[in-house]
Formats: sequence, structure tokens, C-alpha cells
Amino acid sequence: MKLGEIALLQGKRSVARERLREAKRTNHRSAGAHYLRGDLDWLARDQCGATDHLRKAGDLSSGASYSESASSEGITSKGARPLLEGGVGYTAGLPSQWARLRDWNGPVTEADADVEYGRLQSVIAQTLRR
Repeated sequence: MKLGEIALLQGKRSVARERLREAKRTNHRSAGAHYLRGDLDWLARDQCGATDHLRKAGDLSSGASYSESASSEGITSKGARPLLEGGVGYTAGLPSQWARLRDWNGPVTEADADVEYGRLQSVIAQTLRR
């Protein structure tokens, strides 16, 4: 996941796409991998793909389709998954962008994807200027 973030920040879109695909393969519940794949789709002008990935990231962030594993590995008594989600206080860099999706309600539209990924590009530009 982090390698995908780094590749995205470096402008290496094909590398980022591959790393995020691998991240989704190892953790299909990764809201961040879906979110950033949506950004890559948006940058490639694939509005449908961007919207679908944003919708999936929102669903995963809200816990709407959460199903506990048989071993309950990584699940704490309060329902947090600190190793998978970075913990409650983790707000560094790009993860804080998809962490906000927890508060989203309702359907995700193409217009929502345009606004969200346009905003993300502004955040990335600010990050790179620092």
C-alpha cells in the first residue's frame, strides 16, 4: 500500500497501479487501495472506474460490509483494526484522505468522484511542495 502511495506521489502511475493492485490482492478490504486506484482511474479519465473505486472505499471505510474473519485476527475488543487502518490517531499523508470517507452517507456519484479526486490532487500538490 505504501509503495503505491509513494509511486503515486512520484507520478509513476503504472507502478502505482500495480502496487495498489497487489495491496488489494493481499487485503481486499483496503479502503486506501480502492481510494487511490479510483484516483488513478480519474487521472486516466475513467469516470466509471473512479466512481466505483470511491464507492467501494467509502463502503469499506464505513464498515458497512464488514465480516469478521474466522480467527478474528487483528480485531480488538472495541472493533478497531489498528494494524490494518493505522489506528485512530493516524492522520499522516494520504491515509487521512480516505479516513474521512467514514462520515459519508448516501450514494456516490460521478460528480462526487470529480470533487473528491480533484481535491486529492490539490492535497498531493501541496504535499509535494513541502
